[in-house]
Amino acid sequence: MAKPSYVDTNNDAALARLIKTGAIFIREAGTTDIPTSASWVPQSVASIIGYYSEDGFTVTPSPGDTTELNGHNGDPIVAESAPGFWTVAFAGLEGNDTTVEAYFDVETGLDGSVTVTSAAVNKRYDIVTVGVDQLDRPIVVHYPNVQISEREGITFNRTTLLALGMTFRTFKGGSAAPYMFKAWGLTTAGESPEGLVWTTQITGTPTGGNFRLIIDGFATPVIAHDAANGVYDAAINGLSGVTGVTVATTGTGTKTLTFTGPVNVQANPALTGGTNPTVVVTKV
Repeated sequence: MAKPSYVDTNNDAALARLIKTGAIFIREAGTTDIPTSASWVPQSVASIIGYYSEDGFTVTPSPGDTTELNGHNGDPIVAESAPGFWTVAFAGLEGNDTTVEAYFDVETGLDGSVTVTSAAVNKRYDIVTVGVDQLDRPIVVHYPNVQISEREGITFNRTTLLALGMTFRTFKGGSAAPYMFKAWGLTTAGESPEGLVWTTQITGTPTGGNFRLIIDGFATPVIAHDAANGVYDAAINGLSGVTGVTVATTGTGTKTLTFTGPVNVQANPALTGGTNPTVVVTKV
């Protein structure tokens, strides 16, 4: 029996994610620097923890207790679970103020000392974790109100990196962030990975000449300065390993090129006439 065609339907390798790098920010609870999209840029990087362990950071659900209501014969009719909470855990590797103060729940002294008088933790924080995948797409997660619920012991020896492992429990934030956490970039549906869409614009009003597009280092045949979409289409899709590219006209002398996977596009113009004619290539 042949493999059913539907088993490969809607498979999209571009939507698979591998987190290659990232950053963790620990700020004072109530900060006004609240992320609003995956394009968030922090107002300050002073709260970044620097290096963290190669295990990255982990977000884990902790569901609340479940209550079952049974019928007369003992069958469960209704099962209700309390909201529970989430945790975010990581191990900081740098002995900077941000990491050390959070782990010990104290402020470092002016002389760099840490004075610890209790093993309890009471302070609330605002945390942002940022992961960047293999296509440079960020996943930004904001936890507006967290408190340390567990800490790993500190190991002092010559074969283990000194790590400050912390697990934070989430609580709902205030009116500006009324959630346990909010994430941007976890779903890429409807988004274009960086390098998937490009525009080419011919400027300078040339009267003749042509140009080539360079796709990942491979040059297309020459394309006339006034070529129609079909010529672009044929020139690009004729390159080895490039298929399914669509071309649309979006303005005077401007074409939008949509590829099936991330690429790098450059132009090699040989245009004549007009005023300093050239081809401007832009990544969308």
